[in-house]
Formats: sequence, structure tokens, C-alpha cells
Amino acid sequence: MLLALGAPGAPPTSAPPLSVQADDFAAQWRTLQEEYEAAQEQFMEAFRERFEKFDYEKATPEERDEYQRFWTEGQPGPKFLPRFEAFAVKAKGSDAAVEAWGMVLDVGQQSGDEQAPLRALEALLGCVDSPAMQDVAANLRYAWALPAGKVRSLLEALREKSPHRGVKAAATFSLASKLMEGGDEDAKKRARALFVELNEKYADVKGSRGDRSYAQMAEGMLFELDHLQIGMLAPDMEGIDVDGVKFKLSDFRGKVTVVDFWGYW
Repeated sequence: MLLALGAPGAPPTSAPPLSVQADDFAAQWRTLQEEYEAAQEQFMEAFRERFEKFDYEKATPEERDEYQRFWTEGQPGPKFLPRFEAFAVKAKGSDAAVEAWGMVLDVGQQSGDEQAPLRALEALLGCVDSPAMQDVAANLRYAWALPAGKVRSLLEALREKSPHRGVKAAATFSLASKLMEGGDEDAKKRARALFVELNEKYADVKGSRGDRSYAQMAEGMLFELDHLQIGMLAPDMEGIDVDGVKFKLSDFRGKVTVVDFWGYW
């Protein structure tokens, strides 16, 4: 009789070590990401080529419909969504799976799919230990199409259970930002406390883009809570009108004034 060598409970010798599996999943995920990014670039090139000189204001209703249809139907996200989810299921337990579920959340919302993002939220509740949850937590701030209660539950779980300071900071910032969205005063009070917590505990943690810390971002949100709420006196500001004359916002006090902030992102 032949005896198999190895410690009791060890995986079969044909199975690769977990570290090798993780590396393999990471490589596969990079390949899928690169394919998706190439498809996005191809779509944008086609869009720019077709609508480079398009004037939306002067376009006919039919031309506007064609513009909107091309933009909506040409997006590669909905085509990749099933592949992202299938990969996330296959790579369960790896950081690559977390990143894939994050893409399911993002692309699912953009494509109008209601069920795939919900499945992603449920799966991510079991991934709170992963450092890859930092980007997911940061992006949940923009999860407007998902049930607010489920999003908050995931962010609360990350705040309480994640062993990674970066994940905790991202979850705290996103949770506080979501609490600010409604008009509930108790929610805003908690949001303020969370932004203060970011200043006190996570001053050294950079945001997902790496340019500003969460403490710095929290300062701006605190200013909004303390000075830019409905019914508050607007902070004074200076500007120059179309004739080159300097003015202050306070010059118009007592008059109905519309201030329009805009920009490109």
C-alpha cells in the first residue's frame, strides 16, 4: 500500500499554494482590467470622432437622441459586467475579488443593473479584512443608486472590523459624507463627529487619489456643515464682474442673489 506523504489536513499536492493562487488571480485581474480600459479608450475615440463638432444646443431632437443613444449603448461597462462578477466569484477570498466586486458596484450603477450591485454589497460584507476595501470604501461615497441602508451597513462594518487604518479612514469619510446628504439634523451631527474623528485619528492617511489626506478633506466638509447649510449667512467672497469691477457678495445683501458655481471634472 502506498502512503501519501504530508501533514494531516494538508491540501493535495496538486493544488497550488494560496500565495500562488493569489498571485495568479492578481495577474488575471490585471489582464481583465487592461482589456476593459482598452475597450473604454476605443469607445471614447469613436465618440470623439463622431461628435467632435457636435453642438448640442443647435442640434435637432433627433440628433440629440442619436447622441444620447450612442453614448449610452456604446459604453463597454455593461458588456464587461458579467465578466467582472464571474471573476469575483471565481477569485473569492482574494484581494483581486474585492477589486472585481468594486467594479461590479461601479459599472452596475452606471448600466442601470439593480441586482448585480446588490450582490456585490452582500459579497463585500464578507471581505472586511482585505486592504483592497480602501478603494471600495472611498467609492461608496458616490453610491447614489444603491440602497442607503445597505451602503451604510457596509461602511459601518468596515469602520468597526477592518484591521487597516486606510480602510477605516476611507469608510469613515464616506459614511460621514453619506450622512450629510439628507436633511436630518441628527445625521448631520454624527457626520460632523466623524469628520472630527478623521482629523484626530487619521491625519496621516492619504485619500485614494493620494493627493490629500482624509483629514484635509474632512476640513472642507466641516466648513460646509458649519457655514454652508440652508438658512445660514453665506460667507463673504470677492470677485470681478464682466466689466472688470471688483465686488463682494456682501454688496448684494438684502437682494435676491444667485451664485452659480461650476467647473469641469
